[in-house]
Amino acid sequence: MLADRLDVILLDVRDGESLAYNHAYENLRLGAVASAVEDRGRTARFADLTTVESVVATAERPLLVLDAFFRVAERVTTALVAARAANPDVAVLCFGRAARTIWGEKSLRTLIDHFEFYDEVSAVLRLLGEHPTEWIATTPGRPGTHGWIERGVVDIEATRGCEHQCTFCGVDVGAAGARMRRWRARPPTDVAAEMLRWSEATGLSRFQFVDDNLLGSPRHSEQWIREFTSALRALRLAVNFSFYGRLDHTLLELLPELRDAGLVQLHAGVESGSDAVLHRLRKGITTSQMETAIEALEESGVELVASLIVFEQRMSLTELADCITWVEATSLERYFSLTTAIPFAGTALRTEFEDSGIPVVPQTNRLGFPDARVFAHPDVQRAYDNACTWEEAHAPGGSRDLESLMRMRFSHEERLGVIDHPQPRWLDDLRSFRLSQLRTLRDGVVSVSA
Repeated sequence: MLADRLDVILLDVRDGESLAYNHAYENLRLGAVASAVEDRGRTARFADLTTVESVVATAERPLLVLDAFFRVAERVTTALVAARAANPDVAVLCFGRAARTIWGEKSLRTLIDHFEFYDEVSAVLRLLGEHPTEWIATTPGRPGTHGWIERGVVDIEATRGCEHQCTFCGVDVGAAGARMRRWRARPPTDVAAEMLRWSEATGLSRFQFVDDNLLGSPRHSEQWIREFTSALRALRLAVNFSFYGRLDHTLLELLPELRDAGLVQLHAGVESGSDAVLHRLRKGITTSQMETAIEALEESGVELVASLIVFEQRMSLTELADCITWVEATSLERYFSLTTAIPFAGTALRTEFEDSGIPVVPQTNRLGFPDARVFAHPDVQRAYDNACTWEEAHAPGGSRDLESLMRMRFSHEERLGVIDHPQPRWLDDLRSFRLSQLRTLRDGVVSVSA
């Protein structure tokens, strides 16, 4: 217990986090900590990588709280070393997706005093000697609205976790490497009230749920959604929103209600067009089921933003061919890229890779995102290497390079741009490039198979 801590400092490392974040997105998890701390009559200050050393140096017995879901690991490590030198009395609590990786690395672990893998709000309060409150009972504080107006979208976190069993999922992986597979939800009336407050304060009506999986519980999410949409109607709040979910029966059941409430975009982990790969990853869904969901989304006018694992490291050439064919047949080519399965620390996939001898290489500046680009089948390895060579040698049509088009795509999706421009012209260049890449890859796979 650190009840004598007087200053709570929240280290926000969002700058440079990801290609997808073109604006300063909000760390709502740090915001939840700030809100809970301030409810106890204490103060919480935010710091970034450029100010943390000076803030810690002037603090009295500070507790520094770090969200370890970051891709700027070298800068964070440098900042922590500097903060400890500036004030030897500082204590550091680390939570978030990369916390499991840090916990397993001796050189990094020495910089952290406390780890939390499930509920950082309760953890911070316990360390401060305060009565703990779980995250679900907390509405996050927000240090400002920087980035909101430019982006035109407000981030919301309503639920956490997921009850499904995908082997590659790093959500809620603890120190021992086991996933909780729990879905936790804030009261739906609290979420609706938060949306109303920020809509009135900013004039914005577009929201993005940044949850792990808003419909992550087949047992409980249906009732939660019905109460949430009822709360929106009671507040007469007209909004448009997006969320992260699955193309499964839960979505199909709730889609009419969600669409009526303002759903315009769904981010979904499609992963693969091969049923064999989906089964191996324990996705719990088939390509046929996903096709039904995709058709329902199209009929409802809801944009699908798909993520894919095109190259699964243990796949056969036949499975790769099935995946490529299915992605093209379902018109998902704009989401195609040379993606591989990421064996996050503590996941079942990581264990399976290690047991089968697939090399897992840590990336020093993308902490928690290890690299694994060696494939079990030589023909798949050649197909992947050839696809990389092709991408380096070719450029999209028009005046923009591939990275620019990808940034534009991410920004368009972030802003819920489908509302204003369902099919922007610049997207044709990206779609055409990916379609050519798909077909070239398919032709090469077919020729090897023959």
